[in-house]
Amino acid sequence: MRETIEAKTNEIGTFRDALVKTMEPLVASMKRNIASREAMTELTPRALQHARARLGRHPMRTSRNEIPGVTEED
Repeated sequence: MRETIEAKTNEIGTFRDALVKTMEPLVASMKRNIASREAMTELTPRALQHARARLGRHPMRTSRNEIPGVTEED
């Protein structure tokens, strides 16, 4: 019985280590995403204005004629 318990303990320890190794990249990615979102909320109004200008206007707020590269025939 004692040998069985020791074997299971070793098995669980190995599984736990494998799980931790597998989850590390996912956790790191999630932390980067959270940091990125937090950084975006800290932008100054001027920086937000520049970012919006680079991205262009919101597609739902532009008429078809204002979208660059789209002609009347499209």
